[in-house]
Amino acid sequence: MLSFLTEARRCTMERKKGYVKEFTAALELAREAGDEIMRIYRTGFEAETKADGTAVTIADRRANEIILEGLVKRFPKDGIVSEELGRVDSANNRFWYVDPIDGTSGFVKRRGDFAIHIGLAVDSHPLLGVVYQPVTRDIYYAVKGEGAYHIDACGAELPLAVDAADHGPVAVLEHDARAHDDYIHAITLLGLDSVIQSGSQGLRMMYVARGEANLHFLINHRAGTWDTCAPQAIVEEAGGFVRFIDGSPMTYHGQRSWSGKAFVVAGSEQLLLRTINIFSTVRWEEGHAHGKVK
Repeated sequence: MLSFLTEARRCTMERKKGYVKEFTAALELAREAGDEIMRIYRTGFEAETKADGTAVTIADRRANEIILEGLVKRFPKDGIVSEELGRVDSANNRFWYVDPIDGTSGFVKRRGDFAIHIGLAVDSHPLLGVVYQPVTRDIYYAVKGEGAYHIDACGAELPLAVDAADHGPVAVLEHDARAHDDYIHAITLLGLDSVIQSGSQGLRMMYVARGEANLHFLINHRAGTWDTCAPQAIVEEAGGFVRFIDGSPMTYHGQRSWSGKAFVVAGSEQLLLRTINIFSTVRWEEGHAHGKVK
């Protein structure tokens, strides 16, 4: 474990010019939290249901403690927004957005498709992101202006690039998307022939960052800012686009959620605009598509 982390830090630090301290902290804390998550994953746990109906486990809480304690120690003036903690106010223009386990249902069901998110927004814009999948030990990261990269379990590092070709969309959606009328309607409107499924919001967006899918959208579930900050930084540095369905940018002001607002992730601007245009024919309320033309 330590040799892999050391190698990953070496190859990334050779290229990093900005936010070196922040990136190093995010990488180290993601791996430390991931080790604790995997220890619990292998030894057993029980899931609880939070007030909002979502699942939480001791692994979520332990990973959250590790990451937040590390960030507070290293960056005491920065704000923090985490799924498992109320907001920590910022004394500057910086907020960290943390999801200790994105896709807890995948953790509980032992599917392996869950991830740790650590993202940093400065002046309301995502500038750094780390998405780490503990089961496979894949790390995805980006720093604004320095590209997006994938480090595999062997320490090999490759640049990430979206599929920017303007062709038929290959979408990546949540596991039960086809069970919801809203998604069935959206899939029909977009004429999707190919749909990939994943239980983690961040890992779905990594499919777009890798170019294995060129479209993702979230329309009928509430998303937290911790779900999107880190993967948005990565997708955009890989050449992709992340927008609300009205075309407005997703910016971060210390808020916890998007208040049910639907959004689109696309590999090309043409596909983004085409998807937004198609979705504009649907009546949307609180992120839900009612299937009625305006």
